[in-house]
Amino acid sequence: MNQAGSLVGQLGKLMGCTTIGISRTEEKCRWLVDDLHYDHAVNYRLEAPVARQIRELAPEGVDIVFDNVGGDLLDQALECIAMNARIVLCGAVSQCEGTGTHAGITHLWELVTKRARAEGFMFSDYVDEFPQAIDKLSHWIKEGTLRSPVEITGGIENTAEAFCRMRAGKTRGKCLVKV
Repeated sequence: MNQAGSLVGQLGKLMGCTTIGISRTEEKCRWLVDDLHYDHAVNYRLEAPVARQIRELAPEGVDIVFDNVGGDLLDQALECIAMNARIVLCGAVSQCEGTGTHAGITHLWELVTKRARAEGFMFSDYVDEFPQAIDKLSHWIKEGTLRSPVEITGGIENTAEAFCRMRAGKTRGKCLVKV
């Protein structure tokens, strides 16, 4: 779970949503629920497909999907959307490594049958709203309502190691290197 995902779930919770996080280890799933107060978390490395795990938690479907992974995880999330769902596309981490072709999305028909809307999101589109967002987010962080986890690695010589740890899902939140 990266910084964006860990914050989005917490913000959803603050707005009254039931939240389901997706991560790669049981430890991170427990962290999402116990420390960040998500309602649920599913481990995408379990034998049970993510779509099945989500449907068990949200049998009526998911209203909002925040995706920064793409690929198979997005495809499985699309299997679980509710009528008039909104899908926020923020990244495609699954396509950042490897060679050859990447698995395509096979559940696009769900967007049609569920009258759902998918839209790309770039934070830079909202520069005018940064001051208001910073005020609100920093207030929530100061009062402890919102946690902004950061993992700091010391020394520029450790940048590659920090990057590899982040890409392997071994960090929580924002991964920084202190120079």
